Amino acid sequence: MNLKEVINRGRTVRDFSDKKVPADIIMAALEAGIKAPSYNHQKQWDFILVNDMHKRHKLIQTEEMEN
Repeated sequence: MNLKEVINRGRTVRDFSDKKVPADIIMAALEAGIKAPSYNHQKQWDFILVNDMHKRHKLIQTEEMEN
């Protein structure tokens, strides 16, 4: 199954694997997301990729504390 087929399925997944995702797959997903339509083309995109799991958990905890 290719990325476009996955996006078109439109399902939500809440059970994630610890398996690393190759950089080319991440870049393909980001490129597809950037090209996705938004209302009146007004949505600005900013991406920060965090590969380190410890740093990712720390960011999530910080975000939860702020909300």
